[in-house]
Amino acid sequence: MKNIFHCHRLAIVISIGLFFLPFFWLKQGFVDLGSDGGRLYFLDPLVFFLNNFKEQNPLGIMFYATIPHTFLLFLIKSVLNNSTNLIAIDRGIQLSMAFYVTYLVIRELLSSSENIIKPIYIPWASIVGGIVYAGFISTINWPVTLLTQNQIFLNPLLFFLFFRYMRTKNFLYGLGVLVVTIVWSANFGFGVTPQIVSFFPLSCLFLFLYIRILLRKSIPWKGLGFLTLCFVGLHTFHLLPLVASFFDKGGMIRGIYLSGEAIGKRGVYYFDFNHLDLGKISTQLFQPSQWNGQTFLILLVPIITLLGFLRKPSKLLALFGIFFAITLFLVSANITTIGVQFYRMLFHIPGFSMFRSFNEKWYFVYAFFYSLLFSVSFYQLFVKKRTIVAIFVGLCVIGSIGYRIYPFLQGKAVNTTHWQSKNVSVVFTMDPNLMDAVGYIKMLPNDGNVLTLPLTFPNYQIAYGKEGGAYVGISIVQFLGGRKDFPGFWSFGPYQKTVFEALQKEDVPGLLQVLSLRNIRYVFRNTDERIMDDFPGFPYVYPGEMYYAKDVIPLIKNQTAYAKLLSQMPLQERFQKGFYSLYELDAVKIRPTVYIPDVLYASVSGALSGSSYRSAFGNELTCTTAKTLDMVCDGSSIQGILPDISFIKPSNTTYDLTIDLKERKDPFLVVLSEDYHSSWEMKVDSKKEGLTHIGINGYANAWIVEPEKIGNGGVIHATIKLGFQKYYTYGWIISGATAMFLILGVLYKGVRKLYGKK
Repeated sequence: MKNIFHCHRLAIVISIGLFFLPFFWLKQGFVDLGSDGGRLYFLDPLVFFLNNFKEQNPLGIMFYATIPHTFLLFLIKSVLNNSTNLIAIDRGIQLSMAFYVTYLVIRELLSSSENIIKPIYIPWASIVGGIVYAGFISTINWPVTLLTQNQIFLNPLLFFLFFRYMRTKNFLYGLGVLVVTIVWSANFGFGVTPQIVSFFPLSCLFLFLYIRILLRKSIPWKGLGFLTLCFVGLHTFHLLPLVASFFDKGGMIRGIYLSGEAIGKRGVYYFDFNHLDLGKISTQLFQPSQWNGQTFLILLVPIITLLGFLRKPSKLLALFGIFFAITLFLVSANITTIGVQFYRMLFHIPGFSMFRSFNEKWYFVYAFFYSLLFSVSFYQLFVKKRTIVAIFVGLCVIGSIGYRIYPFLQGKAVNTTHWQSKNVSVVFTMDPNLMDAVGYIKMLPNDGNVLTLPLTFPNYQIAYGKEGGAYVGISIVQFLGGRKDFPGFWSFGPYQKTVFEALQKEDVPGLLQVLSLRNIRYVFRNTDERIMDDFPGFPYVYPGEMYYAKDVIPLIKNQTAYAKLLSQMPLQERFQKGFYSLYELDAVKIRPTVYIPDVLYASVSGALSGSSYRSAFGNELTCTTAKTLDMVCDGSSIQGILPDISFIKPSNTTYDLTIDLKERKDPFLVVLSEDYHSSWEMKVDSKKEGLTHIGINGYANAWIVEPEKIGNGGVIHATIKLGFQKYYTYGWIISGATAMFLILGVLYKGVRKLYGKK
């Protein structure tokens, strides 16, 4: 028993060491926040939390689930007041918990199914298996994203809690599952759907088979059903909008998973192009392989796994072997020609396109089951041998993994350079001038969007740190400044080709029309020459193609060209500090967030070539609808005196309008420059009569207003609201009620138990 205690203590010491290891990766004051993962919450978790907590539209689902976790980060940072240490704590949790919980899982599985001959062998095999798992996960691209990275420890942690609950039927373990999932709720939303679908169905199936076949115990179906209801109830605040968006025919999520493009271009085409390079079985078997090269040490883990598997057939090893084989096939997707064709066919299953990057999406579950199979094989191989032999071989395994991942332990997975740059570090210190500029942006009037320069591909923002290194990632203006902005070509949506052509042809009036149509009122510019000089390969995009040479668009090929471009635009400087400037476009040259068009065109080319900055254009359906009300899309001015309109915006999804009809009787348009969604509703005196909702300007909303049906020729007051917002409201009500029910239930049980003892 003393040796077992020493093993347990050793596991705790190792986990503590892994927790503090990331504190040596970054110098104090330095951070790494870039890529498309959206990790700006490390910089200012409170602002990120508040921006997500505001009323949302259907496109806000991606980050909405991060609310509990960013609030937790805010509480931690309020004590630390340091982003560097906040990042280190987060990574420390990932590393230490990944090892320690895997150790607990292996120990629990072996203890419950094996005849214990020498007790020390189980904790020792569990420690070695935990180290193997930690070695596997070191090959993941650590600086990329938090949402998927948390699966490193959440997978084994939830597996352990589920297993303990199913074995003991003690609801405290089920309660632990609920607490863990709600704290890291972002890992159970839209952003990490592939990791959820890859791990939990397979792991639950394994647990069911393990308990029924090996342990011959019953499954607590009622308890699991209740636990599932509690989970859904707690997570309804972000799952309900997600489900509602999925069933929205024009919704983004439905398009990603069910469209022909998702199955074809995003799925089959991507798989056909990449499976030979990404699907190398040797890369998966001989892990971790990317650090200290392919030496003979890579053979140690697979050889022990194979020898232990062959030495003594058992139901436990057979079960692990089956799941290892399944996950090996899925993570490589390149086993035999028949296997490749089978995997290719899977893309026709709705939603399977999420696994087009198969090598990374299945990696978490593969590494987990590989580590479990190794641990059981290690135990079976040495359980009847002398203790010193098992310890020696285990130390050899640990030493080989430590040697191979030594660069990772030094922090080289984090201290790396940006792709397509001249060795620009991803680690940097924030420029205080940038934060001052973002602070100024927060105070701008709530009318109009922001154009961020220089433009990039696809929609990244680049900003150098105060002491070298650079940020390359999602928009700081949007996620910390709280303003919708356009930092790259992709962000223009249906106008990305139009913007490219306007810049290529040096058509400044056409560019201004596009900016106006997208409701861009401000221009935020970073004048740092290093952005252009040190990222020579950072491409500009033309729909369907990529150009890697900046000379393709001379008007924005360098900062001098940008200065020339801006000099041709009607701008007034509002802010300037360091490299950062903010300009406001002349109000005459922009379309307000809400406006009444004076000209209606049948195509974007008409609106771009016209002289009016209050025009609009519609598609065939829009123009047909307008024609039935005597409005034509022929580019002629709308007849009669147009009403005056003003608005206030009490929330992100509500506009209160005041419209002076000026005795107008003929129909007219009211345009809302927000992304089109069928749930936007306009009402006058709580009625929708005389109001017809249509799409306009290629992306926005509009209503054809018929004054005669409204019955008021003077001043009217109207409201535009996003009906989709109700799903967020209902979600919070259900989640709050579920949380209250659980809290009261736990308190009741605790009080009853306390008084029962007395």
